[in-house]
Amino acid sequence: MKKISLFLYFSLIALIPLMVGCGEKKSPNPFGSSVLDSISFTFTDQDKDDGEVQGEVKLSPTQTIDDATKYVLRWTGTQSAKEGVLIGEVDIKGAGEVLYTFPENSKKTDTYIVLFLKNETGETNSGLTIQVADTVEAKPAEPEEEAPVAVVEPEVETPKLTAIDNSHFDFDKAVVKPEVQEYLKGLFSEIENKSEIKLRLSGHCDERGSNEYNLSLGERRALAVKRYLTAIGLNSDNLSTVSFGEEKPLDTGKTEEAWAKNRRVEFEILSQ
Repeated sequence: MKKISLFLYFSLIALIPLMVGCGEKKSPNPFGSSVLDSISFTFTDQDKDDGEVQGEVKLSPTQTIDDATKYVLRWTGTQSAKEGVLIGEVDIKGAGEVLYTFPENSKKTDTYIVLFLKNETGETNSGLTIQVADTVEAKPAEPEEEAPVAVVEPEVETPKLTAIDNSHFDFDKAVVKPEVQEYLKGLFSEIENKSEIKLRLSGHCDERGSNEYNLSLGERRALAVKRYLTAIGLNSDNLSTVSFGEEKPLDTGKTEEAWAKNRRVEFEILSQ
């Protein structure tokens, strides 16, 4: 009988802890899906630069969650990842609609922002996830630098001699008249390479006088023109002279007008 009493005594002592444990009130689990399903958060990037974010993380609705003390925000690479770069922790009791603000030029560390709940024992194993779209302002394309346009100077064609009017002389004279000088000077002033021009100057006379005299007079007339041309810049070595006397008249008439035409020096352009 004594043995039975002792057995009952020790059995009751062993049951006391179990009875105490059964009597404890279980705390509600704040990290169940029902808690996370009751809240949501949003974020819109306001920063226009690639790889950077700016703006407010907003919570809806704001509420007190039993046994949870903090909201935890992290950057993660996948929607379900618990590990990631910590953005910040916010006390649940003091949290408002704006849960967190990214200042200007904040680095976009990863693809997703995940919201976890936390208490003294740790964080939830799952959280709410949003994907962050990096808002990049399209920059206007820089205008292509235009290649410099080569300025082609128009070729200025050097004036060339096509013909030279005959130089006429007074009767029995070998003096270049002033008007002839003016004409020749103006004609050659526009020629840049006049020193390279080669001419043949032929002297002529009217029919009056002997052949020998007219050949000599024609030569003097050609030489007079040569001296003037040399004085205005032509090369003397490029100027040859010949006399035809009265042998090649322009006009065979027997008048003063015809004879005046025949008293002349003609110019033949050899090269220029």
